[in-house]
Amino acid sequence: MEMDESFFPGKPKYNNGRRLGDDIYEDDEKCGFGLTERGSLDVIILQVPSNRARKHLIPIIDQHCLPGTIFCSDGWKAYNKLKDHLLLEDCEHFTVNHSKNYVDPETGAYTQTIEGVWNHCKQFLPAFGIKPKDLHTYIGSFLWT
Repeated sequence: MEMDESFFPGKPKYNNGRRLGDDIYEDDEKCGFGLTERGSLDVIILQVPSNRARKHLIPIIDQHCLPGTIFCSDGWKAYNKLKDHLLLEDCEHFTVNHSKNYVDPETGAYTQTIEGVWNHCKQFLPAFGIKPKDLHTYIGSFLWT
């Protein structure tokens, strides 16, 4: 199971793509948290607060994953010692440091599947932008499509 979080508002990275409003004070929930199972089309994306704190992410993982799941993620601080914070048992967690490589040479861990999901999700957003309060609607439409 790959997991990652993505920030939707603000200036697009490298001036490419779409953005979600400019007003940083408008709404704090401008991030999405996603889980995807490799080799399937099963994806879960939920809107989460922009700080992407562990207290918001762990309940989502516990609710949508099974015991014994193998997780791959980036090195975001909320994932530190992930197994110690989950209610799930027998889980494994592998990380990849994107500043060094996209696939961990020792473990083979990667997050390219969920990164691809973010790419498709953001392309699905309307070109004229949306309000942060409507982000969950567009995410739901993307997942349904």
